[in-house]
Amino acid sequence: MPVFHPRTRLVNFRVSEDEFVRLKEGCLRAGARSVSDYARAAVLTEVAAGPTLPILELSDRWNRLEARLDAILSSSPQEGLAIHRNSDLDGFEEEAPALHV
Repeated sequence: MPVFHPRTRLVNFRVSEDEFVRLKEGCLRAGARSVSDYARAAVLTEVAAGPTLPILELSDRWNRLEARLDAILSSSPQEGLAIHRNSDLDGFEEEAPALHV
């Protein structure tokens, strides 16, 4: 079979013995010609999919945290505390530090 797009670049990375076993098992399940072909397809599929959900979730969480911080910094001490107590941000349950005026 002719090669229409010859591969001239090399990407190299190390894996543990356990990771290599998992790669070989995935290769067999997928019917790939080699671990290299399987790894190439897996990486390129991930790249084509774009950012993964956790990255998007972190970005959204970061944006909400910035908005919350902006609201707190631009408000009076009492308003800032009310914003903190009424926040809908999961994972930011810590008590607000005491504000000294």
